[in-house]
Amino acid sequence: HKQRGVALMVMLVILVMGLAAALVGSLSTTALKNARQETTAAVLAQAKDALLGRAVSDDNMPGSLPCPDLLTDISGTNVPNDGVADLLSGNDCPSYVGRLPWRTLGLPDLRDGNGERLWYALSPAFRDDNSAQPLNSNTKGTLLVYGADGISLQTEAGYSAVAVIFSPGSPVGSQARSTFAEQNSAANYLDIANSRNNASAAGPFIAGAKSDTFNDQLIFITTRNLMPLVEQRVAGVVKK
Repeated sequence: HKQRGVALMVMLVILVMGLAAALVGSLSTTALKNARQETTAAVLAQAKDALLGRAVSDDNMPGSLPCPDLLTDISGTNVPNDGVADLLSGNDCPSYVGRLPWRTLGLPDLRDGNGERLWYALSPAFRDDNSAQPLNSNTKGTLLVYGADGISLQTEAGYSAVAVIFSPGSPVGSQARSTFAEQNSAANYLDIANSRNNASAAGPFIAGAKSDTFNDQLIFITTRNLMPLVEQRVAGVVKK
């Protein structure tokens, strides 16, 4: 009887230790996820501020933004994924979705919580080229962003996004990021949910619910965010 009692105590101790280890592991995983989300939120906000600052301070065309970094390939000066905005192809950006041009914006090499560089979509009307329509308080963004519930996040007419910044997170589904070609394909970083495709230059985009096939996080800039700042800058110039 005494031996059976000791064995029971040992089993109980092992069970408690196992439960404690599982709880600590769960807490550690949760803490890691929270830390990654905080890092991602911080770099997305930093990128948004940099884009707003760049648009307001542009002397050639206040309110305009640089092309994404994806396709321009000139050895030694501007290559894909170097943080430098693509050069215009004629009067257009080579692609209106690509990586955030962090060097062009004067930023450090921003990475999300999973260590990936940020991606960026631009409304063509706000490209930094004189062929674009004049930028003023009537200029509207053209990029639509939807929430996980399928409802547009731009609830007021005319305030669609000028730019959308994405954190791609870790690979999901069939995404592959090993070769140069794979690394230069938006579809291997940006996800699809509810028939909304974040890898499509024209959108519509989605801030979807996290799942095994979707883990993008995003932030966006609307004309309502941007143009009042541009107007203040231009008014200051006129006043001087």
